[in-house]
Amino acid sequence: MAQIQLTAHIERDTESGLYLGSVPSIVGAHSQARTLDELKVNLKEVVALCFEEMTPEEIAGVPWKRSMISEISPVESGCRESKRWAWKD
Repeated sequence: MAQIQLTAHIERDTESGLYLGSVPSIVGAHSQARTLDELKVNLKEVVALCFEEMTPEEIAGVPWKRSMISEISPVESGCRESKRWAWKD
């Protein structure tokens, strides 16, 4: 089974304490959760749902890297974090 690597942008809402995440390379791929682990699960689900609705041409246009990397590598910049996760497809 192949893995793909996508980047998710993560923010934490200071009022609600929720983590808000989006995968900018996929239209409509966004979610929220109380913990980063829960957000990771939610984003995996929404990405899978988006792929189900996309045409093969749209999927081919998504910038991802085929990879064997399965670790989370946080990259912080200001109040935003960029997380790279590997998904098994």
